[in-house]
Amino acid sequence: MFLRVFAAATLIATPLLATKVERADQLMKLIRDNGCQMTATEADTTLPQHGFTMDETRLIVLSWIQAGLVDTHEFEGIKLSDKGCQGA
Repeated sequence: MFLRVFAAATLIATPLLATKVERADQLMKLIRDNGCQMTATEADTTLPQHGFTMDETRLIVLSWIQAGLVDTHEFEGIKLSDKGCQGA
């Protein structure tokens, strides 16, 4: 019984994980296409047009910070590090 529940949960979770990765990739592309940075004003305009919410964006960016993909030095918005901008 446990294996059936685990298998069903895995099948349900797999598309959700793929969707999160696809959304993070889409957000990364939007920022790279904008010169590897996006001001808060630009984000307020651009991201909702692509279906991004503030909560979704925040979670993605937090994971990028942990991976070293975001420059966290005083910038009003999102600025990719060299690693994030180059796609390394």
